[in-house]
Amino acid sequence: MHKNIRLDHSKWGVLLVLMVFSAMSASATFAQNAIRINEVHLNNQSGYIDESGNRSPWIEFYNPSAATINMGGMFLSDDPNEPAKFPIRTGSKKSIVPPYQTFVVFLDGEAGKGVHHVDMVLDPSQTNTIYLYLEDGVTLVDQITIPPMDADISYARVPDGKGDFQLTTHVTPDELNDYFHGNENIKNFRTYDPYGLVMTLIAVSTVFIALIILYFVFKGTGNFFTRKEREKEVSKSTTPTKSSKPTKKQSKSDEVYAAIAMALHDANGSPEHVAIAMALYQSGILGGERSGMIYLSPEKTATNWSNKSFMMRRTPKQLQK
Repeated sequence: MHKNIRLDHSKWGVLLVLMVFSAMSASATFAQNAIRINEVHLNNQSGYIDESGNRSPWIEFYNPSAATINMGGMFLSDDPNEPAKFPIRTGSKKSIVPPYQTFVVFLDGEAGKGVHHVDMVLDPSQTNTIYLYLEDGVTLVDQITIPPMDADISYARVPDGKGDFQLTTHVTPDELNDYFHGNENIKNFRTYDPYGLVMTLIAVSTVFIALIILYFVFKGTGNFFTRKEREKEVSKSTTPTKSSKPTKKQSKSDEVYAAIAMALHDANGSPEHVAIAMALYQSGILGGERSGMIYLSPEKTATNWSNKSFMMRRTPKQLQK
């Protein structure tokens, strides 16, 4: 019984894979059915060139769907009794047509050049019919009957993929026909400015004006910030700074001055002598061992004036002596 259940599970798995594969194939076939012949140019004398630099007849296809379509393996034919006459080469990403984009194939009889070439060759002076078939070589996707064509005249569908065909001098290989055929401004530009000189001048002028505007914008911005920095510097220089705390050196000097004053006063120096000694010390004349100055007390023998014993206050007993 367990073996039967396993077999049933295997059958369901295979069936599911087949269903998914069938759905994917149906989706791809449905997408390929959406491809349309969009423009044909059979008498190319001065227009579109291929990768070899040659001007050849060409046909353009348009993908009007939201799906990506691979045209590799599809067939072109000029005979409904032989639908698989001219295959489009497979095995190249170049045959993939994104949504709402175009794909060009040259009808030059040189399929060996690549995916953009087939062996079909048509006479532009005659009426021709082109058929497009799916990979099965049976299902017809689209067809077009082309009237005799003069040089550099194309047979284009407007709007793209669904409109009627018309002969036009506005040849648009690998481009949307709506954009060029439905826009009167573009038509006027192509008529009055065939070499694009006016368009070039407009583009260059636009870039030049934009650069001038950017120059003044950056210059004005730079001047603004420079002015702000100068104002900050001026305000800093004019604003009175708060008195800073005395440094260690200043504090030490004040203590030295006080000690000298007390020592001189205790040594029976008069206020005038004290003031003179302080002035001399501040000027550097009196002070340290290098000065060699000696202060003589009337009651003591000569000694160095900076001796610490003179900085000590005498007791009443010492004063009585």
